[in-house]
Amino acid sequence: MNTLDKINLSQLKRCDQQWENMTPVEKGRICGKCEKIIIDFRNFSPLEIAQTHTYSPEPVCGLYTREQLAKPKIFTVRPKKKWQTLYLGLLGLFYVNQLPGQEVTDTTNIIQTQPDYRAAPDTIPQPAPESVTPTRDSIIVSGKLTGYESEPIIYGSVLVKGTQTGVSTDFDGNYSIDLTEFFRDTTELTLVFSYIGYQKTELILSKNALINPINRELTTTSMVAAEIIEFGIVIKPPLHKRIWNGIKNLFSGKD
Repeated sequence: MNTLDKINLSQLKRCDQQWENMTPVEKGRICGKCEKIIIDFRNFSPLEIAQTHTYSPEPVCGLYTREQLAKPKIFTVRPKKKWQTLYLGLLGLFYVNQLPGQEVTDTTNIIQTQPDYRAAPDTIPQPAPESVTPTRDSIIVSGKLTGYESEPIIYGSVLVKGTQTGVSTDFDGNYSIDLTEFFRDTTELTLVFSYIGYQKTELILSKNALINPINRELTTTSMVAAEIIEFGIVIKPPLHKRIWNGIKNLFSGKD
């Protein structure tokens, strides 16, 4: 299953304050303008950065390297408007295994908006011992996260509300999250979809709705763009380094 391992930081709004002028604290420094703690992410792994942004109840401001803030090279997101719609195609997949005590590992095709509920291939009937565990169902939700022009959105997060369990979308915007264990203890749960620069969207899933053929169709969910309120800071190189870099760029033909 896909895991939450990285997020796209390229759309973070840049802060105009200087890191060197901020007061040091335990987790980083305090911004004199907004009085928020600026976390020093320069030595954080992509996973640690993703977890901090995703699980924090408040907007996160941080200090990053230029490499961490670089745009993903797989595609370029070209938003048309400040208030655009992020379309989230959601597919509920429900698998039922006909062999007692085992889980289905068969792969299926992903279809937008219309859940695909299929049984595992038929097997030769075998008499089951009385001690064998009853059949267990697997419930997997998959889908694709796309932008205004249907371009895939990578590193969007999909979380089970109230937990730290979730996945991130891949380079094609696809995700797949196994909800089997959660539905063993409850009949209803909420998925939270988020992406930097967009309002979080919640989707309530009912186990009964997934099992009942009458309620298997899931409609498309949309996320609305919001003002980016998370900030990134980059330290300026010393003056002599900036002069030297300018000379190198001049001879290398860079702008």
